[in-house]
Amino acid sequence: MQGGRKPYFLSRQRRFGKSLFLSTLKSYFEGRKDLFEGLAISKFEKEWEKYPVIYLDFNVGDFTAEENFRALIG
Repeated sequence: MQGGRKPYFLSRQRRFGKSLFLSTLKSYFEGRKDLFEGLAISKFEKEWEKYPVIYLDFNVGDFTAEENFRALIG
């Protein structure tokens, strides 16, 4: 890995809510402290930094055709 960084594997239970999990990660990395008030993570994080997030939602259309996929990411 570049720069000595190690990859992380984030697992979840089957049928646990992939979309909810990913939107939670998105909110965390966007620094949305207000959404985590009252939860344990709000006590561990002192500085809520904002990071750029690329979030692709493949639930919004039919991507069996390449042009539909390219329209989403283009």
